[in-house]
Amino acid sequence: MSCSMRGLVLNWRLHSLVSLIDRLQRMWEVMFECHKLQVHIITITYISGSAKLSFQSESHRQAAGDLEDDLLNLSFSFTKWINALRAYVQAISDWLHKCVSIEEKSTKKRRWMNTTTEQKLRNTGPPIYTTCGVWLDFLKELPIKDVSDTIKDLAA
Repeated sequence: MSCSMRGLVLNWRLHSLVSLIDRLQRMWEVMFECHKLQVHIITITYISGSAKLSFQSESHRQAAGDLEDDLLNLSFSFTKWINALRAYVQAISDWLHKCVSIEEKSTKKRRWMNTTTEQKLRNTGPPIYTTCGVWLDFLKELPIKDVSDTIKDLAA
């Protein structure tokens, strides 16, 4: 592949990655606003001392049932979404690592002998390698099962 073609492909990928990050940032902003509203509702309920809800009408029962269904769906969708996001970031990371080759010098320093190509790129390569690596690490550390179970418990 020629240098100009490679440059176009890399530029397109960079634009796609920046666009993805912008959309993810917007999504997290919306989620933050929703969570602020939830905290506000919980605070008002707690202050008023009516922590127990009473279902006085069929419409209240129906709304509670719909909420339970929505929470169970949220739990499933959250798990599915995080797993898809992990796979996507892993694919980006794998693609980035295929785009570069590190020449092995015969006079290596001892500290580099046991270092993987991925670690070398994260430590000394362009920032995109560090960004993808850290992003993937954070996604792997997320307590997805705990969050999903908590949402299910809330629905019960």
